[in-house]
Amino acid sequence: MTVTEIVAIASVVIALISLIITVVRLFNKLTVTAAELRLSTQKLTEAINDINGWKRDVDDKLGKHETRISILEHEGGIRA
Repeated sequence: MTVTEIVAIASVVIALISLIITVVRLFNKLTVTAAELRLSTQKLTEAINDINGWKRDVDDKLGKHETRISILEHEGGIRA
């Protein structure tokens, strides 16, 4: 083997190692991004559940007020 062949082989080996390192780094970033996305989705789901709970509370309160108004209207108790 000549020096040129050895240098060429060494260059290819270095390039392959560099490529492997780049792929591993990219995979790690994708893994972190997927975990962050999962966490964001979980937080969004919790927020939606909170909003739905508040909506139910408001609907319950509005329903009670509407019932009271209906009873008062029926009994002639609402006056302007």
